[in-house]
Amino acid sequence: LFSVVEASSSAFIMSNDIEVTQEQTEKEKKFMRNVLIARVVFVLSGLGVIIASIIFYTKGVASFHKSLTNAHGGLDLVQQIAYKTINMTDSAIYEKNALLGTLKTTKEDTGGKLCDGGTGPYAQEIQNGLAEFASEVGELSSMIDDNIGAFGNDLRELVTITEDVSDKLYSTEIFFGIAVAITVLINLLILAMLGQTYFSAKGVSNCCTKFITNAILWPVFSFFLVLAWIFATLFLVTSLAGSDFCVKPDVVVEGILRKHQDKFSSAIFQFIIYYISGCKIKPANSDVEAIADQIELAVGTVHDVSEAMMGMSIPTLQGECGLDKAAATALEGGAELLHNGTHLLNKGWIEVRTLLECKTFNPVYTTLVHDAICIDAVDGLTWLYSSAFAMFIFSMLMIMFRAGLYPVNHPSDKP
Repeated sequence: LFSVVEASSSAFIMSNDIEVTQEQTEKEKKFMRNVLIARVVFVLSGLGVIIASIIFYTKGVASFHKSLTNAHGGLDLVQQIAYKTINMTDSAIYEKNALLGTLKTTKEDTGGKLCDGGTGPYAQEIQNGLAEFASEVGELSSMIDDNIGAFGNDLRELVTITEDVSDKLYSTEIFFGIAVAITVLINLLILAMLGQTYFSAKGVSNCCTKFITNAILWPVFSFFLVLAWIFATLFLVTSLAGSDFCVKPDVVVEGILRKHQDKFSSAIFQFIIYYISGCKIKPANSDVEAIADQIELAVGTVHDVSEAMMGMSIPTLQGECGLDKAAATALEGGAELLHNGTHLLNKGWIEVRTLLECKTFNPVYTTLVHDAICIDAVDGLTWLYSSAFAMFIFSMLMIMFRAGLYPVNHPSDKP
C-alpha cells in the first residue's frame, strides 16, 4: 500500500515539475520574443533617425543653401547694376560740366562775342542757335544738379540695404551650419547605440559598457534630442511665415518699402516700385525722362548750329560773324566740341535709361524673391521641418524601446 502511495506521489510531483518547466519555457520564449521586438524596433528607429538626417541634408539644407546662393547672386547683381548706374550718372555730371566749360571757353576765345557782331545771312541763325543752346544747357545743368545728386545718394542707400541683407544671410548660413553639426553628432550617437545593442545581444556587459550607456550616450542623446525639437519648431514657424509671405510677395515687399519711403529722395523709389510691380506701376513725372527730353532738345539745337558752322570755311565764318581768323577758328573748334559733347552726354544718359529699364531689374527681383525665397527657401524649410520632426519621432521611439539597448536578464535568473 505504501509503495503504491509513494509511486503515485512521485508521479504527481514529476507531472507538476514538467508543467512548471513547460510554463517557464513558454515565459522565457515570450520574454525573448519581446526582447527581439524591442531590439528590432530600437534598431529600425535608429536607422530611421539616420535616414531622416540624410534627407535633412540632401533635401532641406541643399535646397536652402541653393536659395541663399541665388539670393547672394541677386543681391550682388543689384549692387553691380547700382554702381554702374552711379558711374553713369557721375559721367553725365562730368559731361554736363564739360559742355559748360566748352561754352565758356569758346565765348572767351571769341572775345565774348561768339557771333553777336555778325551781319552775314547766317549770322542771326548762328546767334539765335547759340543763345538757345546756352539757355537749354543752363536749364539742363540745373536739372542735373537738382536731381542727379539725390539720384546717386538713393542708389548708394540701395547698395547699403542690399549689403545689410547679404550680411544677415551669411548669419543664416552659420545657423544652418550649427543645425548640420548637431545632426552629425546625433548620427554618431545613434551608431554608438546600435553598436551597444549588438554587444548587448551577444551578452557582452561590463562596467565600461554600462558607463558609456548610462553616463554618456543617454544624457548626450537626450540633450541633442531637445535641440532637434527646438530646431524643428523653428523650421516650422519659419516655413509657415515664408508660405504666408509667398501668397502675395510683391504686395508684401511693396508695403515694406512704402514704410521706408522717407529714406529715398529721388525717382529711384518709384523705379523700385515699378520693378516690383512687374512693370505695371510706371514712375509718374520721372526726372529721368525730363532730363532725357532736355538733353535731346539741346542735342537738336547744337546739332543744327554746329553743322552750319562746321560746314563753313574759316574765311566765310569770319565774314558771317565779324571775327578775326583766330576767333573764327576758336568758334568753329568750340562748335565741334559742343556737338561731340552733347552727343556723348546723350549717349551716356541713354545708357542710364537702359540700366533703369524694367527688363534689367525685374528679372533680378524675380530671381531674388520668387525663386530664391518662395521656391527654394520655402521648399528647403519644409524638408528641414519634416526631416527634423521625423528624427524627433524616431528618437522618441528609441527612448520608448530603450530596453533593447541593454543585456538580457532571463526570468530564470531571478530568485
